[in-house]
Formats: sequence, structure tokens, C-alpha cells
Amino acid sequence: MLINLFGAKETVGFQVAMVAILVAILCALVFKGAPQVTGDSFSPFAPFGYQEFLPTTALVFVSYIGLTKVASVAEEIQKPERNIPLGMILSLIVVLALYGLVVWVVIGVVPHEQLYSSYTPLSDAASIAIGPVGAIVISIGAFLAFATTANAGIMSASRYLLAMSRDHVIPHGLSRLSRFRTPKNAIFLTSAVIAVIVLATGLEQIAKLASTFQLLVFAFINIAVIVMRESGIKSYDPGFRSPLYPYAQIFGIIVAAVLIPEMGMLSSIFSMGLIGLGVAWHHLYVKHRVFRVGAVAKVAERVAERLLLRDAQTLGLNRELRQILKEKGLRKGG
Repeated sequence: MLINLFGAKETVGFQVAMVAILVAILCALVFKGAPQVTGDSFSPFAPFGYQEFLPTTALVFVSYIGLTKVASVAEEIQKPERNIPLGMILSLIVVLALYGLVVWVVIGVVPHEQLYSSYTPLSDAASIAIGPVGAIVISIGAFLAFATTANAGIMSASRYLLAMSRDHVIPHGLSRLSRFRTPKNAIFLTSAVIAVIVLATGLEQIAKLASTFQLLVFAFINIAVIVMRESGIKSYDPGFRSPLYPYAQIFGIIVAAVLIPEMGMLSSIFSMGLIGLGVAWHHLYVKHRVFRVGAVAKVAERVAERLLLRDAQTLGLNRELRQILKEKGLRKGG
């Protein structure tokens, strides 16, 4: 938490150093373990069936939470319209490649029976591939992973609170800055919430709820892109436009809707609770402080105009209107 109080530059520098060490540790595991991987470890490919594929996919979705965290600090990034998408794409490629190789090594060197009942598969793989020192190094890597996640989480969440406070969506006190120009109150609140969740919730529940929250965020981001694109608001002029629109966004919404229920009833209740809490907060707090027409209303207006135009064309009203204007001398020609 303390490093976040000194500014984004210091926080990012600390984050880069920890991530570099973590990546080096994982790469060492891959290089040491790869020669020991045999094809027999993957045969049969799914000895316990495929029924756990979707729940597992949903559970590990929290690993990609960093993609949205990048956007939260757009205000403090040079050329954000270029660097944020580039950073997201490159980080996604690196994460997919590194995670895939690590999982391949773990499955390839750890016996199935041990892997099935193990709570520390990376440590087990390191012990086999590198030796006792490997387990210690992986433990250091695990600590760094938790530290980088917490550090980035505090940084990004506090910026969300800062932006929402500026827009009067939450109390104004959360937008107050310290002498280092950082949102100190937002950082303190974020740190306190993280501490309470960690102390009061089990590891598996944290992973499930975090993945659920991330899936919800992705779903609403995709919905927001569609709404903003279709609203026709003149002030909406993004520096980067998502490719494959709207198919990529629709696919993202469907994936979230499919994966959240796969994590069990608690995740579904949590999702509905977050949505309900957001709606309640809007009606009880935001509605009386923010007065502006949302993009959803603009979309509804455009849809209504299209429907009226279609009905007018179907009923022949356009032709009658042109005839009336012609008779009144307000329109020339046929």
C-alpha cells in the first residue's frame, strides 16, 4: 500500500522489478522441466473427463485481471490510445505463452496421482525438475505473485474510485489527493477492503469471487462498447477502435454468461448481488447528484427513430408527407 502513496511512477517501477523476477523464475522452471516432459504424461489427455473444463476455465480467469487494470491508469500514461492497447495485446500474448508452457511442464513432470491431490503443483514440479532449491525459489515466486497482484490491484482500484468520485458517483472525499498527487483516501479504502476479504475468505472463494467479478467487468465493458458505438454521441471519439465489432463484444458477453454459473451458486448470487447493489446505489445516491442523459438513452432514441421510420415507410406516410410538402411549396420535384 505504502508504495502506491508515492506516485504511479514509483509504483510501476516497483511492479516491473517484481514481475521481471517472477517471469525469470517461471522461465527457469520451464527450461529445467521441459527436457523431463514425456508424452506419456498426456495420455490419456483427460483421465477424469471434460466435465471440469468450463469450471476450471472460469476459476483461472482471475489470471487475466491485469488486462483491465492497465486502463485504470490511462490518465498517467503517455499516448494512451496507442500504448494501452499495445500493452494489453503484448501482455496477453506473453501470459498465454508463459502460462501454457508452465502448465505443460507441471503436467509433464508431476505424476497424475500427486498432481490431483496437490495444493502446490508448481512447487512439486520445481522439486522434481530442479530439486529442493527449486521449491524454495517457487515459494519466492508465489510471494512475488501475491505482492504484484495486491500492488496492481490497489493502484488500479484506487484510480477507479478517483474517477467515480470526480463524476460524483461516489462521495467526493475519495478524490482527494496527497502531496504526492495520489488519491490517498481511495488507496486507504482499497487496502482496507482487500485486507478484510483476505482475512475473512478462503483462498478458493477469493479466486471464484475475483474471477466472477472479472467476468462481470469484461461483460459490462463489452456492453458499454456496443452502447457507446450505437449511441451516435458526437463527443465519443475513441483513439482506438476494437476490431471485429460487434462480434468480439457479443462473444465476450456470451462467454461471461456461460462461465459465471459454472463456478457454482455462490458466484451467481455474488453476480446478482453486485448488479443489485449497483442499481440500488444509482437510485439512492447517484440519481440525485448526477444530471445527464446516458448513452443508453441515446441508443433507445436512435432505435425508436429507426422503428418510426420503418413504420412510416411501411404505411406509406413518407410519400404522403412529400406530397403535402410539395403542395405547400416547401418541396420541389417529384
